[in-house]
Amino acid sequence: MLNKQPSGDMRNVIRTINELPSDYSGHISVLLNDREPMVVARNMILLGILGKFNDVIAADIAVHFWYSAFIPMEYNSFVCFACMKMMEDFQEESSRLSAKLGDNACVMGKLSIQTREVLSAAVTASLLSQTEVADASKELNRIRFEPSRKDRHDRWYTRLLPSHRLAALEFRRFGLVLPFGAANNRFNTPNNFLFGPGPQWLQDDLANIYQYSMEAVIAAGQACGAKSEDLYGCLYFYLSGQLRSFAERLKRFHITFQLFDVDARNLSKDIQSGALAQCGVPKRTRFDHVDVSNIFDTEYVGIPNVLSDWAPLLNKKNPCATILGYSMNWVPKEPGAREPIDQRQIGRLAADLMARGKWHMLTDPTIMTCQTKYMTALYDNSVPWGNYLQKQGAEEAARKAGVKRKEKHTIVSHRIGAPLGASSSTLPLHPNEDSWYWGVQVSTSLLTERYLEFSRI
Repeated sequence: MLNKQPSGDMRNVIRTINELPSDYSGHISVLLNDREPMVVARNMILLGILGKFNDVIAADIAVHFWYSAFIPMEYNSFVCFACMKMMEDFQEESSRLSAKLGDNACVMGKLSIQTREVLSAAVTASLLSQTEVADASKELNRIRFEPSRKDRHDRWYTRLLPSHRLAALEFRRFGLVLPFGAANNRFNTPNNFLFGPGPQWLQDDLANIYQYSMEAVIAAGQACGAKSEDLYGCLYFYLSGQLRSFAERLKRFHITFQLFDVDARNLSKDIQSGALAQCGVPKRTRFDHVDVSNIFDTEYVGIPNVLSDWAPLLNKKNPCATILGYSMNWVPKEPGAREPIDQRQIGRLAADLMARGKWHMLTDPTIMTCQTKYMTALYDNSVPWGNYLQKQGAEEAARKAGVKRKEKHTIVSHRIGAPLGASSSTLPLHPNEDSWYWGVQVSTSLLTERYLEFSRI
C-alpha cells in the first residue's frame, strides 16, 4: 500500500504504477492526502478523466488539464463531465466519496466542504464560461512577467541554449504544453483548475519542466519525431505516453485510490484510531511506502514528528517498507550547505569548473553569479547535512519510532543526480556534456535537496 502526502501532483504515483510488470495481478492501494483543496480536486478529476474516457483521448485531455493554462472547448466539456460524475458519487451527509474508475479501479475517501466548494466553483466557472480568455491571459502575463521575478528567470536563461530560451519563453507567454509550432487556435478556454476566481493564477510562475528527468523527456520526444530543441514538444509526448499507459492500467489493474484533505498529523491519528474505517482505511491499515514529500522540513512537520506519526503505520511484514521524504529548506540553516566555507576548497572547485570548460577567467562576473549552481553540482555537502540531521535529533527520533535511517537508499538517491544506492557523499553523476546540460543547466532544482529513507529496525 502506497501513501503519498502531501500529494502535490500525481507524477510519482503514475510512474510507480506504469513501471509495475504489465501482467501484475495484485491489488494496489494508494492513499493521497493534501490539505490544499484545489490540489485534491485536481487529482480527483485527473483520475476521473483517465478512468472514464478512451485511453488516447483521455491522455490528451489529461495533459492539458494537468499543465496547460488554456484548453480546447470540447476538452472543457469532458472535464466538466468528469467533475459532475465525481460529484454525483459524493454522499453529502457523510462527506464520503466512492466512485468507480472502470471495471477494476475505484476512488474512495472523505473530503471537506472546502474541497467540494472548490470543485463546484471550478465546474460552474467552466460551464458558464465565467472566465474570459483575455482576462486569463492578462493574469498569466502579470504573474509570469512580474518585474520582481525577472532576475529569477534571467538567471535560468543564462544557462540555456538559445533554442531552449525560446521554448521557455513561449511557455511563459502562452502556458501551453504543445510541440513548437503546433496549431493552438483551439485552446480558447481558460483552465479553471489552474485559474481561481478573479481570475487568479494558482500555480508557480517558473516553468514546470524541471519536475521530470529531462533525459527521459527528450528521449520520449525524439521517439515521436520531436527535436531536442523543442522542450515542451518533448514534454508533451513524454506526458502523453505516461498518461496513456496509466489510463490503460487503470482499466486492467485492481487499484483503490483513497483521497483525503487533512493535516498529515491528524490523518495518522485518524487511521490509528479507526476513524476512517468507513472510508476504506481500517485501523489495521499498514503501508509499504509512505512518501511525505518535504514535510520533513521544520517549517512543516519536522523529522521527529513525521517519524513518530508514521513509523507505527509501516508494514511489519515487509522488510522493505519505507518512509521517504526530502528537505529543501535545510540549506539556510546550516553553514556550508550550498558551497564550501573553506576558501581553499572553493578554489579547487573553481579550478575544476574551469578545467571542465564551465567557468572562464574572462566570464562577466554578473554571469558567473548565475552559475554558482555549477559549484553546487561538484560540492559534497554530506558533512553539513549530517550536522543538520544531528541538530534535528533525527537519529534519536528514529530510535524512538522503531526505525533506522537507510545508509543505502533503495527508492531514490541521497541527492538529485547521484546513483541509487550510492553513499550520502556521492556527487551527482554527469558522465557527458548532455547529462551535465540537462541535469545542471536546464533543471531548476537547487541540487542541494537531500532525501531521506527510513525502514523498520
